[in-house]
Amino acid sequence: MRTAARLAGVILLGTALHAQQAPRGDQPTSPAQLKTAIDSFGKFDVAVRTAAARTARRAPAAQAVPALMDAAASHTDGYVRFRALVLLSGFNDPRARDVMSTALDDPNDRLRTVAYAYFEHNTERGMSARLLKKLDKEDGEFVRPALTRALAAYGDEPAVQTALTALVLRGQDLYRSAVIEALGDHHATYALAPIMEVAKRDGPLQEDAVLAMGKLGDKRALEVLQGLQKTAPRVRQPAVAAAICLLGINCASHQKFVVDTMTFAIANQGFQDLLRAASRALGTLAASGREDAAGILLDVGIPAHDPGRSPVALAVGGAALRNTPLTIKTLMARADLKDAALLLRDAFDMLEEDYEEERFFATVRRTYWQAPTGSPEVDIEKGNEVVRRIKGLARATFTRGVLSEIGSFGGLFHLGDRAQGDPVLVASADGVGTKLRVAFMSGIHGTIGADLVNHCVNDILVQGAQPLFFLDYLATGRLNPDVAVQVVDGLARACRENGCALLGGETAEMPGFYADGEYDVAGFIVGSVDRARLVDGRRIAPGDVLIGLPCPRSRPRARHDGRRRSARAAPLLPVGGPPAARDIP
Repeated sequence: MRTAARLAGVILLGTALHAQQAPRGDQPTSPAQLKTAIDSFGKFDVAVRTAAARTARRAPAAQAVPALMDAAASHTDGYVRFRALVLLSGFNDPRARDVMSTALDDPNDRLRTVAYAYFEHNTERGMSARLLKKLDKEDGEFVRPALTRALAAYGDEPAVQTALTALVLRGQDLYRSAVIEALGDHHATYALAPIMEVAKRDGPLQEDAVLAMGKLGDKRALEVLQGLQKTAPRVRQPAVAAAICLLGINCASHQKFVVDTMTFAIANQGFQDLLRAASRALGTLAASGREDAAGILLDVGIPAHDPGRSPVALAVGGAALRNTPLTIKTLMARADLKDAALLLRDAFDMLEEDYEEERFFATVRRTYWQAPTGSPEVDIEKGNEVVRRIKGLARATFTRGVLSEIGSFGGLFHLGDRAQGDPVLVASADGVGTKLRVAFMSGIHGTIGADLVNHCVNDILVQGAQPLFFLDYLATGRLNPDVAVQVVDGLARACRENGCALLGGETAEMPGFYADGEYDVAGFIVGSVDRARLVDGRRIAPGDVLIGLPCPRSRPRARHDGRRRSARAAPLLPVGGPPAARDIP
């Protein structure tokens, strides 16, 4: 594969972060230099290809994007077209969309693979129908898995759910494996039942299904996983342990079991299958956000030699592509950065995910170029981590009207059928007040998010409006990803309960402005009501009856003095005791 030398940029970056010598940002490039670089994408010599890619990546976007678009569309060398399309994706330019759309129908398998990956990460309304039509004819070994991953990103649509759920149980194992992995990565809880059926059967897909159950995060899978602890063969036990950890149950002991298994297998010959299974399980934990798992993979993989090194390197590479911010943070904190980057290079040599690798390198470049010399005041990696972790939460709230993806500058919403009649938009903004203090004291932040949404829903409900979409603003001194995700998880849960899309938001990090561990949060909601059904008080007359309804526990009572009462009356501990210890095989 021709991606071998691309990680040289990461090694250069790592050296530069210590020596502060690498150039940042765009580099002046003449049209002739850029054309020569693009023509060299297909050269046999690794050094030439690497230099050519570096020239294109560092050229000003206004110059590089049109040149890459032209090369992707019409260059005479099919491999150059492919590499141009991959590098184009790293510029995050909206003009790339039309080129990617055209590539979906290109006879070049490589181009279609990149295009499918693009529309996995850049979803758009209406694209799923086009992708579904391709399921019957797309059968390339690397192309079809990219197609199914793209479809998994559209899992809120019933037709996609039906198609992918069926593919879990039928077809070639190679393709079924890709479907199961994609469903896990995209938190497709609608497919839990067939995935559990696969997990119960000993076979080549059992490990895929077990890990997918953990990624789904649905505790209905726990009974199956506990059964597999007793019945599954030894080589499956690392995946079972990782899955239970991902469900949030006694994670420390389950991760320790995975690590102990991996270190045993790499130190003793004859356990390659067990090493591969344990490395993959630990890589899955690292991709989920467990920083210690990522560090252990590097600790074990860097000094290792083949055949033991390859499975660990693959796990490191998989985690890097699925959780780039965490990987960058882990790499930059290491004294042996060059050796760690070489391990990642080995992984990318073996992987066939060019689009995802380019996204990784683009993130590395942006993180480095945007950061001031020395320690940054604002932690870009934590911000990226929060965005990555909340995307799935927000996407699960999307209704048919949502046209945009989390991360856009503005959220797009189509009124559709609501535009019939004489609709009136109703908007409101609110906060949660001093109840934040209870969250700070207790360490429980999910209820704050739910409270905020329900405050706003109530505000427009009194005028007869049904909620359409919600936006949030979270401001803090130092961003704590775990706290931010708890808050957004509460927002998403309440949005789903109210049939409201979490359309977007803003997370602001302002060092020195807030005390450590504290934040503020505000919500903004838009709903609609037909003008004829608008409640504005004008029709209230003497003799009307006022009906009082009890407030559910999930609804706020808007009593901002309640935090003193609550803090005095209740012990600040989560309900329930610690989970039972795992019987580690």
